[in-house]
Amino acid sequence: MNTSAFIPTGLLASSIGEITALVKTRRITARRVLEMHIDRISEVNSDVNAIVTLRTDEALIEADAIDSRIKQGLDCGPLAGIPFTVKDIIATKGLRSTAGSKLLANYEPGLEAPAVARLRAAGAVLLGKSNCPEFALDMHTDNEVFGETHNPWNSKRTSGGSSGGDSAAVSSGCSVFGIGTDYGGSIRWPAHCTALVGLRASNGLIPGTGQIPWTSASLLDRFQERTWLQPPNSMSLQSQLQKIAPIARYVTDVWTLLDVMRGPHPHDPSTVPVELGKPDNVGLRATRVAWCRGDGNIPVRTDILHALESVAISLSRMGLEVFEFLPEPIKYAERVFDDFRKADGLPDHEAIIGGKVDDIGANLREWLDSVEENCSVSRFRELAAESDALRALMLDCFRDFDVLLLPVASIPAFERNQPMMNVDDVSVPRFNILNCCRAISVLNLPSLTVPAGTSRDGLPIGIQIVSAPYREHLSVAVALAIEQSGSPWARLANERNGSYPVE
Repeated sequence: MNTSAFIPTGLLASSIGEITALVKTRRITARRVLEMHIDRISEVNSDVNAIVTLRTDEALIEADAIDSRIKQGLDCGPLAGIPFTVKDIIATKGLRSTAGSKLLANYEPGLEAPAVARLRAAGAVLLGKSNCPEFALDMHTDNEVFGETHNPWNSKRTSGGSSGGDSAAVSSGCSVFGIGTDYGGSIRWPAHCTALVGLRASNGLIPGTGQIPWTSASLLDRFQERTWLQPPNSMSLQSQLQKIAPIARYVTDVWTLLDVMRGPHPHDPSTVPVELGKPDNVGLRATRVAWCRGDGNIPVRTDILHALESVAISLSRMGLEVFEFLPEPIKYAERVFDDFRKADGLPDHEAIIGGKVDDIGANLREWLDSVEENCSVSRFRELAAESDALRALMLDCFRDFDVLLLPVASIPAFERNQPMMNVDDVSVPRFNILNCCRAISVLNLPSLTVPAGTSRDGLPIGIQIVSAPYREHLSVAVALAIEQSGSPWARLANERNGSYPVE
């Protein structure tokens, strides 16, 4: 893979575990780690446009406090001194959270998303907010407040969306990890575009409270004095399927982040107290791996299929049971997702827009135009029943295999502002290149995206590793086997220059 000036090496390409070990043993200070990332932002962010709001002074104070605690021999948490970014549709207390919309250009939440609060309590240092399309409703990151984000691997290409700011920040070395969201692929597609690892976790593992627009809709405005955020709406498809999700360079990083963020929270009644298995305890030779070439409806580029098949062959050589199989529910799931999405509408967004239609961008207008007007309750129930039936059938399929490998997308990162997608000379509507992601979303399955190779035009390729709900440890075990066979970040991190001084 050809790197550029925007792809980091050394500590800026290192893992969470490597950096925290250095900080906790005082081979480097948390302040110095933060300063290196701030310097990196100064160096590349004007070109990449990944981070849109910085909190440098506050972050330095927090890093100094971590160093002070370490000198006193106190525990600073599993993420001690790790700089991170948060997608601009997730609430961060007292820090501008615009959702990429002119309507919220100066919005500062009074409260913080529980997932973010847990990361900070574990020692992570919030650097700032990352760019996203308006209200996170596009697969390319661009908006009328902050402009367009570029892919660090190739500046002419998208970094993905809607968590494209986080993917660009992490892959360019501006932050160690990012916290984004995933509805129809918004963490998996950016990970695929930028050679990162992204995790869409099982339903209820990570509290979803604190996402915009649900934190700022009219319902919340009636209770400005209250001390809790609006939880995800149980009657909204988007609210239920859109997960807060981590993106990072290594599989172990996202597993660590999941462990920190997961667990019940009183402000999110959908969260569940589930204990996950341990990847180290998984017997790989007893793991059954199915793989498929897509959803059977939309073509996938041959170089992506070659990368996927190469992974399957590699796992087979490691002794895993591997076979090709397309589960029947995958064929029908994306259509149900799209129908359900249109029926769900965007009532919370419309409440914020009000009469200010001139202040919204073209992508949000297009999304609003696509929704089904005045959807009846019976129609909504019909779609819910159809999606539930597909989920039940899919869960039954997991009796025959432990994990399913499939593409993230039909193509690698596309050229920015490309209206139609070309898949080996077949024209495909824009959002349909994410059919495999959207299918997994409506089936409500956990999915881990990992780098799996390089396209014929030198771009990253990722694949999805899908398990049954609350069986993420199986996907992580398989992902570690894939990662160890050739992580681009491991090669770059090894280019470091010796030791780091105690400061």
